[in-house]
Amino acid sequence: TRADPTVSWLQRVGWAALAILTLATAIGVFLVRLPDPEGAVAIDRAVHQADSEPAALVTLPHLMLPRLKEPVDRARYRMQLELPTVPEESLFLYIPTLNRQISVDLNGETIFHSSARTLWSGPLIGATVLLQLPRQALKPGGNEFVVTLDAGRFTLPSYLSRLYVGT
Repeated sequence: TRADPTVSWLQRVGWAALAILTLATAIGVFLVRLPDPEGAVAIDRAVHQADSEPAALVTLPHLMLPRLKEPVDRARYRMQLELPTVPEESLFLYIPTLNRQISVDLNGETIFHSSARTLWSGPLIGATVLLQLPRQALKPGGNEFVVTLDAGRFTLPSYLSRLYVGT
């Protein structure tokens, strides 16, 4: 028996609509900007280094486009946070949007690694990170954050939003 042409046509339209909706959702994370958190310090500049390339100053949010000839496995972002004193209340690091597995180092100490969330992190799925910063890792003066994105060998862009530190 032959398939009903109307059903076949509706299936194609349904699959096309689903593909467009999926693409719109994946791109939407790059287009929607949430308001900055009140009272938080925004970190909007970083020194970016992808694999063995030379380091370069970038503005956050940063979109790293894929390269077909030499794909990037890891991208590192080094950022500074100046603290006159270490506050008594807890400080938090908020990363509103990223789309890769990451690790976060504070003054040389790894304070977060997202490897346990491999199912939920990927090039088409945006993620948010909120971390309580360990007081013992903070110091008066310059504090260095290093965010490492595991870019993988995908042909899709990697994305890191601004970072915020606050109470």
